[in-house]
Amino acid sequence: MQSERLGSVVKQRAAGHHRLRSLGTWGVSLLPLALPFAAFMRATPASAQSGASCRSVEIDAELTLGLVRGEVAGTLCVPPGATTVQLLLHGFSYGQYYWDIPFEPETYSFVRDANARGFATLNIDRLGNVGSFQPLSAFVTMDAQASVVHQVVEALRDGSLGVGFENVVLVGHSSGSLIAYIEAGRFQDVDALVATGASHELNAVNIATRVIGQSAPAILDPKFAALLLDPGYVTTLPGRRGTFYELDDVEPEIVALDEQLKQTSTLEEAVTTLPDAILNISRNINLPVLAVNGELEPFFCNGLLAGDCSSSEALRESERPFYGPNAEVDAIVVPGAGHNVTLELDAPATNAAIQDWIEDQGF
Repeated sequence: MQSERLGSVVKQRAAGHHRLRSLGTWGVSLLPLALPFAAFMRATPASAQSGASCRSVEIDAELTLGLVRGEVAGTLCVPPGATTVQLLLHGFSYGQYYWDIPFEPETYSFVRDANARGFATLNIDRLGNVGSFQPLSAFVTMDAQASVVHQVVEALRDGSLGVGFENVVLVGHSSGSLIAYIEAGRFQDVDALVATGASHELNAVNIATRVIGQSAPAILDPKFAALLLDPGYVTTLPGRRGTFYELDDVEPEIVALDEQLKQTSTLEEAVTTLPDAILNISRNINLPVLAVNGELEPFFCNGLLAGDCSSSEALRESERPFYGPNAEVDAIVVPGAGHNVTLELDAPATNAAIQDWIEDQGF
């Protein structure tokens, strides 16, 4: 099975990485925190040495029949001759930095890995995030997010960003993956889907206590107070970014940097994540799909009514019924990992396995 092969690749690659699992135990670097965090308040793309040409772009988007308009910001990186682009969708209270964190990019930059394989990437700040437009929070729903992503896909296809792409692959993380389900199922305009840190069965208790319960209005956070956002805009409470990691499987510098770079999301996005709607729309997806979760994923596995992340094959079998009859579903469960699978210690193996899978689709 493809899922078993991919899971084996992750294990083999992880075994060879100096920070990764050895003899069944996981360690964390004990290097002191010495990063100049103030310099990272606006994250610099870490992928500049990948050989791709990278530039900032803005895509015009509209909501509510054109009554609300604004721009979605992103970084477009294009290796020579690229015909396939990966559209990267970050999760709740993250931004572009999730996929291109300015810390050891040779290890942790998903953008850099994709570009090195010859794939273009468009790494966006989603609707409602600092960097892109922030309308009243009531407009920032899951349906609105999917509509905006659809408009970004159109821009990638039609050449309005200076280059047109033959193939578009949605790559999501966490709530970005849920948006990808809605976009792909409703608009059927992409060629493949990679969903990381998410699946179709939820651990509702952990989501309520570890995400919603550890968030507060962004206007109360000194980082965002000057933006005068309405109370529907939220971010995580100070010092709580560790909730998104398996702390025995991540370098402490990354968690601290994440705290400095955190962004905003909205309560409306959270309350409009309706499981029934996502399940119904996902059954319209008849594409190659790859699900990637950590073995210790806290929000979509390991709980009552949650998914089965005991193995790659178990996750594939758990996810297969939620897609259309012609979908080709594969899965990877990353040993020892938590929610942020592309930022934890096994990131090099995980990122490489995702790129292997995309290459296997013939793009």
